[in-house]
Amino acid sequence: MNNFGEESTHADASNSWKKLLPLLSLSYFTKNQSLLYLTYSQGFRIGGYNYRSLDTLIPYKEEIVRSYELGYKGKLGDRFHLNSVLFYNAIKDMRVVSFSDTFGSSLSNADRAYSYGLELDMHYQKDELLLYSSLGVTQAKYDTLLLNGIDYSDHYVIDTPQATASLGLRYSLSDTLYLNASVSYMGKRYYNAQNTALEDGYSVSNLSLGYKKLGWEVELYGKNIFDSEYVDFMISTPSNNYYHFGAPRVVGVAISKEF
Repeated sequence: MNNFGEESTHADASNSWKKLLPLLSLSYFTKNQSLLYLTYSQGFRIGGYNYRSLDTLIPYKEEIVRSYELGYKGKLGDRFHLNSVLFYNAIKDMRVVSFSDTFGSSLSNADRAYSYGLELDMHYQKDELLLYSSLGVTQAKYDTLLLNGIDYSDHYVIDTPQATASLGLRYSLSDTLYLNASVSYMGKRYYNAQNTALEDGYSVSNLSLGYKKLGWEVELYGKNIFDSEYVDFMISTPSNNYYHFGAPRVVGVAISKEF
């Protein structure tokens, strides 16, 4: 074990985890083949050990998620399709990542946490035009979280956007030529349990022009066409915040062949 500059140490420990993961789903199909469903399921991540502690291996617990979903998938008219879901997750011993000033990471557990929200996925097709969009709204908080003797209960979960969205179109200019345009949005996120390291939301726009014929496809594309400056990830330590910046404008050509 190495704690970045401190004397290396050695320790042995082992454990094993077993978990039965039930899933129950009830589905109802309407006359137009739309689907209404209700699902209960469980998720599981194994525990482990923090190997950057100096004297011993400090363990963290396994994480258990109980998920409830109510969803609808189907047509609303001849041209409009909708996928939607309401969800609630009850999380026991949720993993919480923290960093030291030497970038040593450690994992601990929030006794209880939860998230709930709504996800929508929609598209509309008419002749040469396809419109598509998505929306996600999430509220995620720690019910019970105690770190180093400090209570962070009711704080927002780390690196969980409160909203995401996208909007795009594809227009067929001819049998072989098409145009794509889209914009995506990532909402604000917190990067420490204290909720003091906050990164605001950002949006990125993309544009492409493509040609497709006889299995060949050539696409001229531009990603982040407005050259937006944004941060897509952060590491927060007790003394500083370190930012990872998103890609700038990228222009290129992609060529592919289907066999």
